[in-house]
Amino acid sequence: MSRLRDLSANQCASGDGSVYPGFGTCDSSDAYVWTLRSFGGGTFELVTRASGSCLSAPFNRSPPWRTAAVMVATCNSDEPQQLWNNGGTA
Repeated sequence: MSRLRDLSANQCASGDGSVYPGFGTCDSSDAYVWTLRSFGGGTFELVTRASGSCLSAPFNRSPPWRTAAVMVATCNSDEPQQLWNNGGTA
């Protein structure tokens, strides 16, 4: 289990049941707890404990949605926008 913490604001991503994740105080609430469910090869789903839903990139990445926020949706490992990896170092 993990928390997705924004270090600059010291707040955590919340999967509290709404479509778009929010940010908050990183308390012990299930809304701030995420499970990294492995799919092998360094790929995983980010599943929120609060609802069992997954963090998902926008489905349509063509204009004007290229800058759309991530969302929380029903988990479906057949959807590549719900699969994540570490991405290496910057």
